[in-house]
Parts: sequence; C-alpha cells; structure tokens
Amino acid sequence: GEAGLKFGITIQILTISYGLSVMFKKIFDEVNQEALQNLTDLSNLKDLQKNELEIQVKQRIKELDDLNEELVLTNKQLITERNALEQQRNLISLQRQETTDSINYAKKIIKTLMHTEEYIKKILPEHFILDLPKDIVSGDFYWIKAYENKRIAAVADCTGHGVPGAF
Repeated sequence: GEAGLKFGITIQILTISYGLSVMFKKIFDEVNQEALQNLTDLSNLKDLQKNELEIQVKQRIKELDDLNEELVLTNKQLITERNALEQQRNLISLQRQETTDSINYAKKIIKTLMHTEEYIKKILPEHFILDLPKDIVSGDFYWIKAYENKRIAAVADCTGHGVPGAF
C-alpha cells in the first residue's frame, strides 16, 4: 500500500517533471527561434536601410557635383563678363581722358583768342568780368576794342552751355 502510493506519486512527479521540462524546452526553443527570426529580420531591415541610404547619398553627391559644375561654369562666365567690363571701363576712361585733354587744349586756344586782362584795363579801367563756365570751357565770349575816343564792347552768350556752346 503505502510503498505503492509513494511509488505512484514519485512516478507522477517524474512524469510531470519530464512533461514540464519538455514543455519548457519547447517554449525555450520557440522563444529562441522567434528571437533568432527577429534578429534576422532586423539585420535584413538594417541592410535594406543601408542600401537605401547609400542610394540617397549617391544621388545627393551627384546633385552636389552637378551644382558645383554649374557654379564653376557660372563663375567662369562672371569672370569673362567682369574682364569685358574692365576692358570697357578702361577704354571709356582712356577716351574720357583724351576728350578732357582735348577740351583743356581748346580752353588754351580760347584763352589766347580772348583779350588779356592788361589790354582790357587799358580800354576799360573800371570793369569786371564774371566768367563761370559750366564745364571746362564756356560758350560765352566777349570782345573789346577802342576806336578813336569810343569804346566798343561785344558780349555773346552762345546757344547751349559748356563744351557744345564753346565750339
């Protein structure tokens, strides 16, 4: 009796222990299998994202290379235009200087044609001349002559002002 009962309880405990161990092993294997599958899925996802990022990086590098090439071409174009503008500016400066030199020479010619201050003082001791050219030369001129006991003076204001009036 009692020994049989102990033996039966021992067998039941062993059977339940074996069943539990098989069940725990099965659960453990399933959890390990699921964890392994999750790791595999994560690794695949990581590889997929890595490939997508590499593609995006390559596309962005190409875009940047294209923009850089466009900037280089634009820079070359701007340098060419700047050089052309500098040449034009230098030519205009040279032409302006030549024109100014010519006008200054014309001023000297005009001054030689006008009477000197000493000559005018002899004829008109009490006089003043207000000569304020707009530019370097003026279109205004005067002429004075003593004839017998008379004084003749002519003052003219040419149409236009400055250089055009002077010429």
